[in-house]
Amino acid sequence: MLGFVLIAAVTVALSAVAASRMSVVTMRHIAPAAYVAGGIPAAVAVTAFVRGHANAAAAIGCIAAALCTVTDVATGLIFDEVAALGLIACWCASALPGVQHVTGAVAGAWSGFALLAAVHFATHRRGLGWGDVKLGAVAGAALGAPLVVHAIGVAFVIGALSVLPGLLRRRRRFGERIAFAPYLAVATVLATIVPSWAA
Repeated sequence: MLGFVLIAAVTVALSAVAASRMSVVTMRHIAPAAYVAGGIPAAVAVTAFVRGHANAAAAIGCIAAALCTVTDVATGLIFDEVAALGLIACWCASALPGVQHVTGAVAGAWSGFALLAAVHFATHRRGLGWGDVKLGAVAGAALGAPLVVHAIGVAFVIGALSVLPGLLRRRRRFGERIAFAPYLAVATVLATIVPSWAA
């Protein structure tokens, strides 16, 4: 019950912060596709939690990733406040009974952050944005150290497979901006609902 209350409170807080920041950044209409891209992973995560297939930290991480998907698709940004609140909420949820230990959540956050920061700097800050790096920390706090590495790898594969047809048909160009948050959100949800896939 406490986990469900925490998930509900964090969802409301994250949604309010994301909506507030998006209204400051853009005054234009947000495409419905952005809400669908964020809503599907969030709905799957909450359903998995209710059915007992996911813990509170994993569900919160999926919800944070889903909201970051909405902001990334709509504005091209992942807001610091959303990532920080999601990270702190995952750490708090990891202290609940029946959830991974807090040290596992901290180690996972550092693993996700370090892995994506290495990609960020190796590509001279053009391959991934700093918001994606922070979202990697949230995913790591939700999943734990070993699982986040697999989830990030799956996110890159999903992203490459979705972009490849556009490159082959010359509708996309190399170096074009692609939102990475949707792929990381999908991979985080997959790791949450099917944790044995990375074993």
